Amino acid sequence: MRYLEEKIKALQDENDSLTAHVLNVTQRTTEVQKHRLAMEKEMAEKMNDPSGENQAALAELCKRYSDNYSDYGVFRQREVAFHLGNIEKLLVPTLVTKMSLWTLQQEQTFYQSPVFDSISKALDMSQEQIERIQQGRQRIKALLVQLQESLSLVGQLRTAIAKRHGHYDAQCGGVAAIATPAQTVKFLLWVSEHSAKISRLMAADEVKN
Repeated sequence: MRYLEEKIKALQDENDSLTAHVLNVTQRTTEVQKHRLAMEKEMAEKMNDPSGENQAALAELCKRYSDNYSDYGVFRQREVAFHLGNIEKLLVPTLVTKMSLWTLQQEQTFYQSPVFDSISKALDMSQEQIERIQQGRQRIKALLVQLQESLSLVGQLRTAIAKRHGHYDAQCGGVAAIATPAQTVKFLLWVSEHSAKISRLMAADEVKN
């Protein structure tokens, strides 16, 4: 009974966490847009002030803007880590499945051991059922290999995304290092102002290719 209560509590906590994340994503859509526009307005104001103090602040604003809204920024990386982490959790077997897999991995002698004897008596298993369970041992290795392959693919995806972020950072960061803070802001504001037109243009180009 206690195990079931703990399991239910764990599932409720996980559900609350996922629900909160979904709500945060929905609410953040509006909040992030407001924050982005506020940052763009602040950058535009500082860009028009040639004082050295504001130029330094402008460079810092550009960095924060990139961290929050670029493809390789901190915000995107945290979102990727969150979702990949949840995929891994969903791939890992539950305790019941782990117990089943562990049982099926054991050598033939395990089925004459006190542990299995206790399990079979608790479940009131017949000899026929025990024999059928033993037959499943032949298929368990393939299932375990598939599980490891799935987890390995998630790990490879995590590595590939990290490399992509690194490449984006190197390329786009190199361009940003060449441009002055004011030029960077002008580019960001221009892209923001013409975002709809740019999206249509790129979509049409993708259709051609």
